[in-house]
This record gives sequence, structure tokens and C-alpha cells, in this order.
Amino acid sequence: TVRPVYVDRLPPCNDACPSGENIQGWLFHAESGDYERAWRLLTEANPLPACMGRVCYHPCETACNRAQLDECVGVNAIERFIGDEALKHGWKFRSATKSTGMRVLVVGAGPSGLSAAYQLARVGHTVTIREAGPLAGGMMRFGIPKYRLPRAVLDAEIARIAALGVSIVAGSSNQGESGVAARASKRCCQKYQVESMSCATSSPSLGVKVASAICRYSAWYAIGAGWSARSTPSHASRI
Repeated sequence: TVRPVYVDRLPPCNDACPSGENIQGWLFHAESGDYERAWRLLTEANPLPACMGRVCYHPCETACNRAQLDECVGVNAIERFIGDEALKHGWKFRSATKSTGMRVLVVGAGPSGLSAAYQLARVGHTVTIREAGPLAGGMMRFGIPKYRLPRAVLDAEIARIAALGVSIVAGSSNQGESGVAARASKRCCQKYQVESMSCATSSPSLGVKVASAICRYSAWYAIGAGWSARSTPSHASRI
């Protein structure tokens, strides 16, 4: 007798997600009505669901198998709902059970830098983010208008990351990202076990990948291209 065997393969929505979320997993919990459990599984990969639920271009929906039957699952709208539920009920990230004793400097408080800091703090590292701009958020704050991404939502999700013990130092330079990274790299040899990172790009998925690399190696150094501050006045109207 041949019996059916369940085979767990990578769903197309998960494969298409830039943040590497377990979409199939957290959608199951959301459908079951356990929104907090769905949020906790979602935020294992993406600490900014309320923001991404508003601004992500949702390639997961393009890849969704359901579209071959009628229409794709509204993953982006559900992610936004779960993110808003977390803010409404004040759900917090669980802190690391113990400190590793390692200190990490992240250069850039955009989505990638925030995500990297979040993942590093979860494993017990002490993390400091240095941001050239006047406030954290990167392109989420300075490139996306308020009507699309309300600043109260952005600030609340950043504050939740900071609550893990992540220190965010804004206004570190008026010469842009490269200036911050150059000066920070000179100091970090004395102060930080992991030298410096420039994560100020527009995708949180890089933050997850960078954090994974940092956790595997005791010393890692990278300066990447991304958003750079020009002058505070030009940012003020978009904050």
C-alpha cells in the first residue's frame, strides 16, 4: 500500500520574500487567530512588519500559487494588520537570555542597519548604531512620504528595537555615510570587537544576512553603498 507522505518544501511566497520571512508559517497562525504567535514568527526575520506592511512591493503576492486559481493571498495587508496589532497591544521582543560580551558597531540606521542591530541584539551582543542623519529610519523616513508611512508607526517600531538595548546615535556626521564609516572604523578597534558596518540600504533582508555573518565571525568589516545624509535642512521637510 502506498501512503501519502508530507514533504515540506520552500513555498514560492517565502522564496520571493526579500526579508526571507516564513510567510506560510505565520499565515497559518494568523488564520488560526493567534496573531501574537504569527507576529513572533514573522519578526524572526523582519522586525518592522507594520512599516513593511505599508511600503513593501510584495513580490510574495506575485509568486503566490493561489493566483493560478482565483487571486493571490493578500500577504502584505495581513502583515500590516499583524504589525498594527503588535503596536496596539504593546507586544515586545524577547531579550537575549545572556550577553555574549561582544560589542558591535552598526553604521547606518536605515532598515538594514536596524534589522542587523535587532538580530545581533537577539543573540546577546551589545549593539550601537551610528546614523549620519538627524533621526533613525533611513529611506523609510527621508524617502517615503508620511501619508504612506506614518512617522508614529515608524518611530514605534524603531523604539521597540531600541528597547532590546540597542543604542542609536543620530547626527553622527554632516559629511554623509562614508564619513561616518571612515571615522568609526578608526575608533572601533579599541572599542568594538566587530569593527563597523554600513547597512544604510533600502532592504531589511541585507541586515539579516549581515547579522548572520557577524554571528559566525568574530571580526567582520564592510562599507557598502546606500543612503547618505547631505544636509539637515533638506531632510527637515521629510521627517
